[in-house]
Amino acid sequence: MSVSEFVVHEVNGKFGVTDMIQLQDSFIENGILRSMQLIELLFDVEEQFDIEFDFNSLDITDVESPYKIEKYVKEMQ
Repeated sequence: MSVSEFVVHEVNGKFGVTDMIQLQDSFIENGILRSMQLIELLFDVEEQFDIEFDFNSLDITDVESPYKIEKYVKEMQ
């Protein structure tokens, strides 16, 4: 499962989002997740892909969509 597939799966399952999520959809701008839910999602991504986000320097626009989260994770690896 790719990072973006995992993200969409988690958003649908964990947060009960039933709308079709496009890979470029901004979670915050489109009202899909609140900021704390996005942080919780990033913790799940950390655990699943054995990475660690630097939340002190993280710009929310770098992780606002499934595509951007996948891009960010790939850059970290």
